[in-house]
Amino acid sequence: MAIITSPPAIIFINNDLSSQVLSVFIRQLFITEVLTAAQFDGYVAADGYWVSDQLYDGYRILVLRDLCDQTNRDLADIVLFAKDGLVSVEQNKVGPPNITLQINQVYLTALIYLQRVRPFPCRRPKNWENQFVGEHVTDDFNPYHLDPPYIRNVEPRDN
Repeated sequence: MAIITSPPAIIFINNDLSSQVLSVFIRQLFITEVLTAAQFDGYVAADGYWVSDQLYDGYRILVLRDLCDQTNRDLADIVLFAKDGLVSVEQNKVGPPNITLQINQVYLTALIYLQRVRPFPCRRPKNWENQFVGEHVTDDFNPYHLDPPYIRNVEPRDN
């Protein structure tokens, strides 16, 4: 059920994780797709709107990459570094930065400020004559009330 109310995100994490640790992140963060750095950079190079399309569709994408590489770092909502059972938040556009958590405490609610989302300002008519027929003025817009996205096969493969 939590996948319905969890917001979409692009999450970068270091690529030297074991498959067991990676599966913990997939389960706890409700990841819909795991990509390598080369796959992610290829998608971004092929289509400049790919990231915004994925976020609009509600996907949470985990990108495995070397964190010394700054390529497309500005597209990440959250950058995590995991080692020895601890997870450090290196960069966070949507929540508290520079925190360190135990791996079993890493959930989206700890990483993201869950505030009301307003993608565009609400327009209020000055008088009732200016309101269009069928227009409903409301403050409770929530884009995450829709059905969850189709979950793709995201189990890690041992190489």
